[in-house]
Amino acid sequence: MIFKKSDTSKTTSDHTAKSKYGGKTKFVIALLLCLICLIFFCERDKSSQSKEAGRNNIPPPPQRSESPAPQIVIQRILLQPSQPTIRDTINAEIFLSESAKASGKQFQYVYAWQVNDQHISYASGDTLQLSDFSIGDWVRVTITPYDEGVASSTKTSPSLQIHAVPPSLDLHLTQGRFTTEKPFECQLISKHPDSETVTFSLEEPKIEGMTINTETGRITWSIPTAPQKALQFGASVIDPMGNKTTRIFTLGVNPDSSTPANTD
Repeated sequence: MIFKKSDTSKTTSDHTAKSKYGGKTKFVIALLLCLICLIFFCERDKSSQSKEAGRNNIPPPPQRSESPAPQIVIQRILLQPSQPTIRDTINAEIFLSESAKASGKQFQYVYAWQVNDQHISYASGDTLQLSDFSIGDWVRVTITPYDEGVASSTKTSPSLQIHAVPPSLDLHLTQGRFTTEKPFECQLISKHPDSETVTFSLEEPKIEGMTINTETGRITWSIPTAPQKALQFGASVIDPMGNKTTRIFTLGVNPDSSTPANTD
């Protein structure tokens, strides 16, 4: 019986070789996988850093440009006269600010007049006639300065009320001489465009013995002795709206003839 000898050594050698090369292959594959993972995480980290840097380097949004504030040219406005009547013309006087005066510029002005908050379209200058309006109306003006066609900040004046024309008051001498034989008389005269009725009164300084008719303005003076020097007395007239005019009159005396004269 013949026995065939098996080549166990070759089989063992092949198996050893396969095991050897198989282990190396797995190691190489594992190493490659590690390298791939390392490269992936490095690139991802760089990308994150790049994005973060990009976010940090984003330029700020452009700032909104603000227009410079208009220059204050007019400091105040003065309306004259301060107690106007319907016979007056109001004048607007401009007072410039210190910066406007220092600039040396020549400004142009646009005037907008208002009466009782209503714009007066025909009034475009620095004056306004009040004859078209009524007693008690309120007047003001808004002025806009222009510098080479560019408007600066506007300024509005205080409001003024239109007053009644005060009554006039004068003295008319109706008697040529002072005498103790009968009372001395003279006449107050008043003209009033807004009222036909006025009331007269005597005011300080007063002369003893002098009286007045409050409706007619007739003055009567009982003279105890003929005066030898000038005498003064006060008188007033008031209208129904309370507008009052007061004056002081002087009765001069001619020593030779004792003739009175109104020297006021």
